[in-house]
Parts: sequence; C-alpha cells; structure tokens
Amino acid sequence: MGFIGGSFTWWNGGLGEETIVEKLDRAVSNLSWQALFPIAHVHHLSSQLNKQLEREEILWKQLARVEWLKHRDRNTTYFHSTANKYREMNFILFLKDDNGKTFNDSLSMQELTVDYFKKLLSSEAPQNMEHITSRVQKHLTQEAMDSLQAQFNKEEIMKALFQIHPTKAPGPDGFHSLFYQKFWDLIEDEVSKFALSVLNEGRSLKDVNQTNSVLIPKGLGIHHLKGLRPIILCNVIYKIIVKVLANKLKLVLLNVISDNQSAFVSKRLTSDNIIVAYEHLHSMIRRKKRGQ
Repeated sequence: MGFIGGSFTWWNGGLGEETIVEKLDRAVSNLSWQALFPIAHVHHLSSQLNKQLEREEILWKQLARVEWLKHRDRNTTYFHSTANKYREMNFILFLKDDNGKTFNDSLSMQELTVDYFKKLLSSEAPQNMEHITSRVQKHLTQEAMDSLQAQFNKEEIMKALFQIHPTKAPGPDGFHSLFYQKFWDLIEDEVSKFALSVLNEGRSLKDVNQTNSVLIPKGLGIHHLKGLRPIILCNVIYKIIVKVLANKLKLVLLNVISDNQSAFVSKRLTSDNIIVAYEHLHSMIRRKKRGQ
C-alpha cells in the first residue's frame, strides 16, 4: 500500500495497481447470493477504506498545522486550503544579500544562508572566562547539586517523551513523537538504554544529532535573511534527552533566577514584562490626569 497524490493505492504483486475504492465498487457490483465476493469481503474492504481515509485526514491535519481544532473534525477543504496557504507563504523564491544582489538558484541561496548564520552565530568572547565566573554568586545548596548529579532512570525518559507534542514537525528520521508514544511498550527498552547511556555515561549524540534546518518568513514578501526565522527540526530521541535535562533543571531554577525573569516561567513570554510595564505606565498617567 502507498500514498500517491492524495490517494491510497494497493499493489497486486507488480501486476498493476487498483485503488481500494475500485476494489470495493467491483465487489459491490458483483454482490449476490452466489457472488464471487461474499458480504464479508465487502465489509472488509469498507473497513480498510475507512481506515485509509482516516489516515489521509490525519495527514492533512498535520500539514495544515492547526493546533486549536480538536477531535472529530473531518477532512474538509479547510485543512487543504490551510496547508496550501502555508506552503505558499513559506516557499522562498529568491534571497537578497546586504548589497541588494539577488540569488534565485538553490546552490547560491544555500551558500548565502550558511555564510549569514556563520557570521551571526560566531562568537568573539575571550577564551578565559574565569575572571567573570568567579564573581557569580552561588545559590545552589549541596542538596540541589546532589539532585542534579543523580543518575537518570527510565521513568524520567518516559515522562519526557509524553511531554513532547505528538504531531510536531519531524526531524531527519521522519518519525513524530506520536509513533514513540503509541509503541512505547515495544521500543521502551531500546530507547531508554540509548538515552541513559548518553545521560549517565556520556555517550556521543552523533548518531541522533542530525537536524533539518528550515527558514520560516516572519511576514509576507520577505527576501532577506534578517526576515527569516530558523527552525531546527530534531529527531525524537534527541528531544527526549534534552527534555529530561530540562525537567531536572526546572527543580532548581527557582534558586538561581529572579522573580522578574518571566522568560523562565512556564507559559510566560519575555514580552509579558513589556506589557506589564506599559500597563503600569498607563495607570500612572490616568491617575495623574485625575489629580490623584
């Protein structure tokens, strides 16, 4: 079975292909008390068709990237139009450098992008940071440091996996975290063994650290790299390992950050501070006008 151009097809051992809809139509047209296709066969084909239509519906929901819709929403033109809209918005026809020169072939755009982010992400910080770190005040207790250095276990691996969104864009391996969550009973030992070997024994992440880099325009008509937001798509096992580390760090963050650092607070944004400051200023201006 395969998926081609939005429809599912069945292969008959290399003798040509016949869609399941055609199989079902042929079975129904020949259905009688002495038919070659018994009623059980028709029910079986109907069940297979429903399953494949459900898979196609899930595919278009994922392509549409619509998170606010919940269960039982059908595979309507809304999902198709939303998916096509994202494709049109995110497709990059050409790029321009700082001098206004246009690059429209794939190779030149790749070279321009790599050079831009190499310069952007490179650092000229001094090699010796001891004179800075020595002045940082220590806030962690010995108990907190012991908890950070404790060995990781399988329960932490499973907890981290089920905290990851099931249908976010996959990495180079092509798997969503939903696959790992659905079949965790089958792959638990192997995945946990690899993740714990990285976390507890310092094994290299080279095997799972391949990523896909995607540039998403911040608005319409963007043709300069300054207006493109890089998104890194990682493999699920890599996400699990990072999530486990983040969960352990959460236990001690309250001891090392200030209350006004809202970027570290769950479900908060850095921009929240700007909004709060604006509201305070607006309130003071209103009070001043009323003479209070």
